[in-house]
Amino acid sequence: MNKTSLLWFVISLGLLGGLQAHASSLSHRGETTSPLHSWALESNEYSTRILEVYSSQGCSSCPPAEKWVNSWLESPDLWLKFIPMVFHVDYWDYLGWRDPFAKPNYSARQSQYKHQGLANAVYTPGFMLDGKEWRGWFRGKSVSPINNKSGKLTVLIKGTDVRASFSETSPGDQLNLALLGFGFNTYVSRGENRRKSLRQEFVVLSHKEVDLIDNVWLTQVDEPSVSADQYALVAWVTSKNSLRPKQVAGGFVPNQLFDF
Repeated sequence: MNKTSLLWFVISLGLLGGLQAHASSLSHRGETTSPLHSWALESNEYSTRILEVYSSQGCSSCPPAEKWVNSWLESPDLWLKFIPMVFHVDYWDYLGWRDPFAKPNYSARQSQYKHQGLANAVYTPGFMLDGKEWRGWFRGKSVSPINNKSGKLTVLIKGTDVRASFSETSPGDQLNLALLGFGFNTYVSRGENRRKSLRQEFVVLSHKEVDLIDNVWLTQVDEPSVSADQYALVAWVTSKNSLRPKQVAGGFVPNQLFDF
């Protein structure tokens, strides 16, 4: 065990005693667990479904899809059985409106699904459910829960420092970490959605992949380029060079945890 891992081991012993048992409920209430602004996320042992939505403010077909995603804020199963994330792509910016949430690497991520044979095409709105193309939204279907055992993912956060571990880890596994923003209202003045006001939730503000070292992942939450009314953090585990999630944990960030 190297010095960095040893330090995090000592920190985690202190955090786990007071945080782990209540992590899920605290993430729903948005409460801090101590004056030190420490916090924890923990999955259950069963699979939580993760839905990636690929969208753009420059796409006229996307507002209905995002309105549907926004409704998940009212679901009691949010974070426990389902976690949605909206990645904004930049390949429609040429139509006249530059999406402020779009990033080239989000467009590249969507293209990777096609390259790996997990999606038939690249389009918006596009839905990837548990790492595979899902077209149920177009047919009016809902996302059903599953009861597969997947192991336990634990994420400890202190300030912006993150330490994560997974009970069923394999060599080469990677941690994905996404910061989501909520409460965005945008008036679009050009492009396909001109003269429309868009309300957007679950917006991915940052995403990174972290390599496994000594059976843990150590990283930091990146400061977003835009401020949000509320934030959430989502972490999920994938095999090396795979987009299919093994397990995911997520929840609202306690108030004032991040000094953004």
